[in-house]
Amino acid sequence: MTTRKRHNPVPAFNMPPPYDPMKGERPPLQPKGIYPYCAMMQVAALDEHDDYVICRGYDPRVKKFFDYDANDLANKPGVPVAKPYGVRGTMPYSVGQVFPAILPLTRIGQNPGVAATTLGQPVDLDEEVELLSTDAAGPPALPVYVSWMLVDTGVASVRFGELKDAHTPGDISTAYLREWDADTSTFTTNTDEEFEVVDHREIYRGRAKDAYSSPHDSGSYVETIFRHGRWEITWMTPHALKLKGYATGNFSGATVDIDDDAGGMPDIMQPTGAIIVDQDPSSDITVYDVFNWDGYDDDLIIAVWNEDAVTPRWEIQEIECPP
Repeated sequence: MTTRKRHNPVPAFNMPPPYDPMKGERPPLQPKGIYPYCAMMQVAALDEHDDYVICRGYDPRVKKFFDYDANDLANKPGVPVAKPYGVRGTMPYSVGQVFPAILPLTRIGQNPGVAATTLGQPVDLDEEVELLSTDAAGPPALPVYVSWMLVDTGVASVRFGELKDAHTPGDISTAYLREWDADTSTFTTNTDEEFEVVDHREIYRGRAKDAYSSPHDSGSYVETIFRHGRWEITWMTPHALKLKGYATGNFSGATVDIDDDAGGMPDIMQPTGAIIVDQDPSSDITVYDVFNWDGYDDDLIIAVWNEDAVTPRWEIQEIECPP
């Protein structure tokens, strides 16, 4: 009787693959089927969807590169790629960014899934996870279901802006995008791109762009991070808290206007780099004489911002003592 040599997949190991009693053979250790492929994907379109972003990249399953062209979706539809659960929401990604992506295998199939009622992570064990598909309003050339998912750490993206609207503590306001210009090494404001900013700390007060005339036509600048599905303010151009100016006329109680004794804006004493947000800095600034002091034209006045007033306002803290 002739016998054949037992097959060892790795000679150094001297360990044969498991025996298959149905086939009478020892099959390969790697079964056939779908595997969690990995690919590199580049963001190719403006990030407008909560759960996924349109990318371009190479699909190793079919050994083909899928490009994206908004004007030629029939031939270059791109690839819808799911965002990680912790980064879902509008606009955390920028065109041109490159990320690794995986083909996840889940209980609902070859699909990253989507929380039924919550943006991002499901909030409890009762919430269902459903198949993730592209938006119904999206390009018809895109596939219905999403397969790939970005491999991202979830570190919040940073975005800079300039307020379009006046902002009070705790508000949700609109800002224009501030973009870096490599040619001039400066930031410029793109008024064609708007996004909402959230004052989750409830501490910021800001000025709207073009609220006043030049040279005070700039709005407050903001720095935001993408967190909890929204752009949260982490810094804003500080608004003035303390002014030094001179009375523009005699007064006794009520209010008085102050300037810099030359018809210009009063001096901002605190904080450094602050701007006046509630009144036009090109004009005299109105302050309230809360102590009902009597004063005279050109008296030196120190005014402070009272955020706790029924209507936040400037109030006289100190006036020049008569000789």
